[in-house]
Amino acid sequence: MACGAGASCTLDLRSTRISVACTGPPPNGDLGSPCDAASGCKPSLMCKNGACGMACCSEAECAAGQTCSRFHGQLGALGICAP
Repeated sequence: MACGAGASCTLDLRSTRISVACTGPPPNGDLGSPCDAASGCKPSLMCKNGACGMACCSEAECAAGQTCSRFHGQLGALGICAP
């Protein structure tokens, strides 16, 4: 899915279904910034537990001492680096 100018791609994992949508304006949360459904994170970062973290698919993509914490089984290995 490609989003138009002024919009960004978001994943909604709050319901029993996973939905992908284009929303705007583009999110601007930096690593460690607070986030929610209305204020997301910059590209390559994802929002989990109210904070922006580095997206990952394996432990190798995370900093030393962090693990790749999966979001949801239906998303495969996609997760966020967490201590």
